[in-house]
Amino acid sequence: MRFAVVVKRQKYGVEEQMQLGRGIYKYYGVVTNLPLRNWSLPSVIEHHNKRGNAENFIREEKYGYDLKHFPCQELKANHAFGLLAVAAHNILRWVAIHDNPSRPRFAKGIRRTFIEIPAIVVSHARLLVLRVSEAAFKEVIRIREALELKPYSPISTA
Repeated sequence: MRFAVVVKRQKYGVEEQMQLGRGIYKYYGVVTNLPLRNWSLPSVIEHHNKRGNAENFIREEKYGYDLKHFPCQELKANHAFGLLAVAAHNILRWVAIHDNPSRPRFAKGIRRTFIEIPAIVVSHARLLVLRVSEAAFKEVIRIREALELKPYSPISTA
């Protein structure tokens, strides 16, 4: 079997060139068994980048949804757990693509942006109020407008 090495060379940016011990270029190499007479060199790099991205999704499923360890002792229960994790993954990918179509984030970034929002529950005059930062509130309004949802009125007039 014959293997070929494809090397991609990129020039560092101005800030990166200022660091000691660095050359002018950074190199990225791929060892492949693809027939280079049928593939152009940039298409080989692109092919291997897509394979790496697929492995990122596998890692996301494994660690982002805790599919490394199944919690149940029965096969059917673990199968149901896996299906629920895949459904959760699909919902979070939908949210990530709607949030930023050009660069959707993985589950950890989505949780940090939308779920792990610091807030204070305040009880005053028989009302419970959830106080969040102004930036988080503006983000919720931006998302509601992007999804074309009706404005939410927290105070009932009835």
